[in-house]
Amino acid sequence: MSLNSEKVEPKKTLLTSSSPTNTKKGRAAKGRRRERNKTKSVEDTKEDDEDKTYDSLKSINAFSQVSRYHTETIDSYAKDIDLKDLNILVGDREILTDANLKLNQGVHYGLIGQNGIGKSTLLKAIGYKLIIGFPEQVQTHYVEQLENVNLEMSVIDTILESDKKAERIKKEHKLLQEAVEGGNTQSIVKTVLQIKYDRLCSALEDQEKVFKRRSRERAKEARAKYFVIEEQVKEAEKNLTKKYSHDEEQQLVLEGTEMLNDLYIELDLIDADALYAKASKILSGLGFSEEWQKGPMKNLSGGWRIRASLAQALFLEPFILLLDEPTNHLDFPAIIWLEGYLKSLTETTLVIVSHDRAFLNEVVDEIIVLKNKTLKYYSGNYDIYEQAYEEDQLHKQRQKETIEKKKQALQQNIQKNLQMARKSGDDKRLQQVASRKKKLVERTGLETNQYGFKFKLNRDMVGYFDSNRIDVELDTANAKPHWDIPEPGVLRNKDSILKVQNLSYKYGNNLPWILRDISLNIELGNKVGIMGSNGEGKSTFVSLISGRFNPVDGTILHHPQAKIGCFEQHDVEKLVNTYKNLNCIQYLSQLYPEAQSQDLYNLMGSFGISGSLGQNPIYTLSGGQVVRLIMASIFYNKPHFIILDEPTNHLDTETIEVMIENLKKFSGSVIIVSHDQYFVDQIAERVYYLRKQRFHKLEGGVKEYIKIVKKDIKM
Repeated sequence: MSLNSEKVEPKKTLLTSSSPTNTKKGRAAKGRRRERNKTKSVEDTKEDDEDKTYDSLKSINAFSQVSRYHTETIDSYAKDIDLKDLNILVGDREILTDANLKLNQGVHYGLIGQNGIGKSTLLKAIGYKLIIGFPEQVQTHYVEQLENVNLEMSVIDTILESDKKAERIKKEHKLLQEAVEGGNTQSIVKTVLQIKYDRLCSALEDQEKVFKRRSRERAKEARAKYFVIEEQVKEAEKNLTKKYSHDEEQQLVLEGTEMLNDLYIELDLIDADALYAKASKILSGLGFSEEWQKGPMKNLSGGWRIRASLAQALFLEPFILLLDEPTNHLDFPAIIWLEGYLKSLTETTLVIVSHDRAFLNEVVDEIIVLKNKTLKYYSGNYDIYEQAYEEDQLHKQRQKETIEKKKQALQQNIQKNLQMARKSGDDKRLQQVASRKKKLVERTGLETNQYGFKFKLNRDMVGYFDSNRIDVELDTANAKPHWDIPEPGVLRNKDSILKVQNLSYKYGNNLPWILRDISLNIELGNKVGIMGSNGEGKSTFVSLISGRFNPVDGTILHHPQAKIGCFEQHDVEKLVNTYKNLNCIQYLSQLYPEAQSQDLYNLMGSFGISGSLGQNPIYTLSGGQVVRLIMASIFYNKPHFIILDEPTNHLDTETIEVMIENLKKFSGSVIIVSHDQYFVDQIAERVYYLRKQRFHKLEGGVKEYIKIVKKDIKM
């Protein structure tokens, strides 16, 4: 399958009249910011992107128990978070209702839940401190695209500059030291005033971000504070050109000397050389060569810029680091390095959303499950959680069955006594039966708590209840994603599905070889995994065997009757950009004009795209839904051979499990190119490692590859 992409212009977002940036004061402040930025066109694009981000954040309304006591934030220096009765809404949609958010310092959490349930919204609410009651002093960082990037700046300088405090100290120290060493009073005075002005401008920009991210009353309060700081900026700007008396100048010189002494101490604490080494180590671990580190940001593709944003977050080491699918744009060596680095952050609280269960198993200490608008906590990594959850559900099922048996026995006994009382006309006995009926609920229900001790309502449960006993409640199972991969037709002969002999490829005569002397044979039903670092040629190999590229040397032979389907790693983005205004049925009808509409609806239904979803424009679909649409289009012709290049990036763990189940049962041939070690390990019967232009068969499968990568990595 091949998709053509087209450039999509960023949509302009208009500011409302209530926004300070649309007032006279706001326009003046924005004008000063633009004057300080020489790359005006880059600034305009950046502001468009920021406006979109702020608009999305304003729709989030988050508050906790603290807000009931009219307290904006908890005044505490503790780094542990314990917010009760947390509610988060996006517009009218409830994400959390009276939930308990508990984040203990240094604990690494994996946040899981179905796609679209609100995991990213929760991370943003924490990262941008949108929750009323969240401790203001706790530093948080939500990883997303880099903000305010100068594309001409080197990658490593971009990372270093993200530590604004350190950069401010270095800049102020340099300016003030030069002025003091020059011995010119006027120069010292001018430098001190400029530093004070710049600090206020920085505070103004920070406050502007605060009110843009907030809504309703909180936005009004933040906006009022913004105007106070703006008045201070105006005053400081006037001071830059004000004439001072001799005594006033001497006072400013003295202030400058004290300021320089403070900067000396702060500069010694930050250790600029150590910061550079730290930034370089992080970038190297994420796959940036020394040349790339020193090269400009404009040379990086979108995926590598996301890596840079991850490097920035790791460099800053906030109290709470929030990572949303951090492995999506990383190759396997970078994932292994990241696992080790995150495990070393013992003082940092991590909250990670990831579909990569092997990654979660390595990194997290606890699992948080977002389900039914609440949060549940489980100790251990993903595998331990899954086992504990299944055991807990099995235990509850047995308890429920025991209670039901006891209840039935009591009801039968009551019914028997009732019949006897009616026969004898014994009013006293009838009263006893009626009393037993009322006490039936009291005599049945949960008898032991989760620790095996006798159940006590006032100790083990929170809230008000009509009875001293409660029934055992089983968790409502998530609706299992529906996939139904069709089986391929029968082939008339038993030739190989794919036969690659001495394949070599390069992109130009004067360019180096990407692949050399590759040979591979795939029979019907074979399932093969291909792993390796980015840039080694995996996607090039996919393009060759799918027919998009032609080999420079060697041969690629397909079975003459076999049908081929291919999922390429950027197909989701290409489809959304190219066909975004079409709905699902229109898109499939363009691909297969000969098909009947009902057949296409049935096809979509077999991959979980049912009902009105098929009528929705493609741009409104989630990444996982677009993956399912692409898979439906691939399987329309019932292929005998499918090629999957990074198919799991947009899927949740439950959908990945369903995909694994279907591919295991699929009687056709499969080639998987993926950095998801669990996905490859579950499906592939043969695993190859692409390195230095050639395939190397891994007799030990994925586990052997992990050993090779860990041996090569320098932590």
